[in-house]
Amino acid sequence: MHCIGMGKVLLNIQSMHCIGMRKMDNRRWQDLEMACLVKVFEKVGMESVLLDVPFVCKSWYKVTLNPSCWQCLIFPDNERTEIWPWDDFECPDFQNLMDRFASEFQIDGDRFSVTTFLKFVINRSSGTAVLLKLPKCCTVETFVFAANVYIKSLLQMDERRWEDLQMDCLVKVLVKVGMESLLLDVPFVCKSWYKATLNPSCWQSLIFPDNECIEVWPWDVSECPNFQNLMDRFASEYQIDGDRCSVTAFLKFVINRSSGHATVLKLPKCCTVEAFEFAANVCPGLVTLSLPGVVLHNKHTNLELIGKWKNLEVLSLGSCLNLAKILAIIQTHCKNFYGLDLSKGFVHEREALSIVKLVPNIKYLNLKGAKVSRDSLVTLLCGCKDLVMLDARDCSGFDENDDELSKLASHISKFMCEGSEFPEFLRGMDNFVLPVDGFSFQQHVEENWDEMLNDLRDAFNDLSNEE
Repeated sequence: MHCIGMGKVLLNIQSMHCIGMRKMDNRRWQDLEMACLVKVFEKVGMESVLLDVPFVCKSWYKVTLNPSCWQCLIFPDNERTEIWPWDDFECPDFQNLMDRFASEFQIDGDRFSVTTFLKFVINRSSGTAVLLKLPKCCTVETFVFAANVYIKSLLQMDERRWEDLQMDCLVKVLVKVGMESLLLDVPFVCKSWYKATLNPSCWQSLIFPDNECIEVWPWDVSECPNFQNLMDRFASEYQIDGDRCSVTAFLKFVINRSSGHATVLKLPKCCTVEAFEFAANVCPGLVTLSLPGVVLHNKHTNLELIGKWKNLEVLSLGSCLNLAKILAIIQTHCKNFYGLDLSKGFVHEREALSIVKLVPNIKYLNLKGAKVSRDSLVTLLCGCKDLVMLDARDCSGFDENDDELSKLASHISKFMCEGSEFPEFLRGMDNFVLPVDGFSFQQHVEENWDEMLNDLRDAFNDLSNEE
């Protein structure tokens, strides 16, 4: 039962029992023993204790001030399954909770931050909480605040030293906080936390920050302001000469912390070829990988190194350049591969045929925000029969209300195409014939695949002649 639902049930129970009790002996509801109420409210959940229980009566409100009611702090979160772990985290349920809180207590929402709200709720426990689940939009400041609250509580209770907490317990917690906090916040809490950050298990997920702005001139050298801020802060905290702290040196330092235990790696847009090669040699156990376009476009990049990641399951590419070659490597070496992310890329018939021909059994395909021709989408829908999720939202090249595309996608349990449109100037140029009786899709793929390979050979020969 959801917390809000439990709160409403309690409201109804209170109303009925108030009437019954008054008829029996005229006792006041607020005279019910505090200890009994606390025992009940421990079970109703944080959301109800915050937004339902306090408005029943004064005695119930007073009970919610008891720290024992706040031993279990499970903040609501977005329940969707993340295939792409580096996507911007959104917490719609958490935002609804904050909005409702601001409304119930008449607080100006514009002055009410995530950090302020989280610190307020955590502080209600006065250090007695035994379970804490922070939302995905949690800030580093909140994490440090929670750590300090419970450190102080432990010291006050029995004068035990925080550093006596078992290392394996600390590691299990720190695995969840993210690379940036592990690098720049956690080590400065206390010596035991610093030692815990040296454990390679804490560095299994390496998601480097990136440039979030829209590049007006896509041919400009990629800049990563957030990544640069991370590097600058790192140099400042550890008193390193910033001029001697290069992108390559910093990336290699962080990647090396995993000692080969990393399973998720998202390299920033300013990544160098040297850093990519280092990752290929140091992180053999990667399951999820994101490569920026700057690496894929560099003529010195050895794409064959992708074949070293035998356990690779999900790949995100910042460019569709050399897609056929990359997928051919994956087909040969990565037998567990099932997810491909080409969001914001250019997916034309050549790319679609490469996917259908080389990795036809993929289950997850992300094309969100990509330029995708209707022909290409039809090819993917007909050729990838094992898809369980295809995200084609906000694409350009086909219409979200295309009934024939929806019919072709009927075998996909989660097909999303909201916000996609077919620009007016392209109408009449998409002449792909949908499958009809006697149509052999496999023959279509084979014929076009051979034609594509011939085109590639001709283009390569032309370039060679020019040189």
